[in-house]
Amino acid sequence: MVEIILLSLLGWGAVGALLVEVFDDDEDDDTPDTPGDEQPVEEVSPPPSDQSDLVTGTSDADRIPAGEGDDTVLGGAGDDTLLGEDGEDVLLGQDGNDSLDGGADADTLVGGPGDDMAFGRTGNDLILGEDGDDGLFGAQGEDLLVGGDGADTMVGGVGDDILVGVDLGIDNLLESLDSPADASGEEASLSVPDLFDPQSDEGDTMAGGYGDDTILVGSADQATGDEGDDTFLLGDWIDTTEPALITDYEDGADLIAISHDPALADPEVTIGTNAAGAALVSLNGQLLAEVAGAGATLAPEDIVLIAREPTMATG
Repeated sequence: MVEIILLSLLGWGAVGALLVEVFDDDEDDDTPDTPGDEQPVEEVSPPPSDQSDLVTGTSDADRIPAGEGDDTVLGGAGDDTLLGEDGEDVLLGQDGNDSLDGGADADTLVGGPGDDMAFGRTGNDLILGEDGDDGLFGAQGEDLLVGGDGADTMVGGVGDDILVGVDLGIDNLLESLDSPADASGEEASLSVPDLFDPQSDEGDTMAGGYGDDTILVGSADQATGDEGDDTFLLGDWIDTTEPALITDYEDGADLIAISHDPALADPEVTIGTNAAGAALVSLNGQLLAEVAGAGATLAPEDIVLIAREPTMATG
């Protein structure tokens, strides 16, 4: 387990202060199950108790109800169903197309390889999809949803949620965190190009739900704030040939911000329009996003520019 300051490089104060725990198992087999394989569901024996348990599944399709207590459940291989129930649980799906349900309290759900479904339910949950085309649903609470690789679907639900549609390059981050300081005593560090991996970023579909949500938008993503005063955070990591789509920007309520390299001289935002009446948001000529229905109202001065930190110390 390592602690990272997930978004501090973006210069976004409230988000940058958020600490995220990422769980990494170097012994996991990263080979996903073959699609179409049907596996019998197996109840893990002995069953979890009402204490704080560590439960490991089998290579089959397991169904593991964690019960009460602050439990850690590892699904292993197979298409597993992990149920956190009561307590602050950690559910790791690992290989296979898994279903994770946090239940009550603040839980950490990590899908792993495969096309996973993860439901935070109540509490302030951390939900990581990792590899595959995942479905992440926060439900109630102030949740953090991070899609990872693949074309993911994320719904925040009720509460002020953070949705991350950019591939954060967790492997690069973990490698840097494990690197010792060099001979000069300098700490290992990461820059935004190290952290984001646009080559593996696919188009995600994100909806904030009810609350004042923050949506970190990547290439080809579709972002909907829904109810509340929402923030859409764009950046120069977006491929200009695959701009994002913001579907429901409301002038005077929602905010669009752009994180950019601090070395960029005189960053300039320009707004164009297309035949459908959408606003086309560009930074120094790099098209970042299409904002539906905002062609007549959105102006460059409405966009907030954020010069992010050039590096983040990691060790």
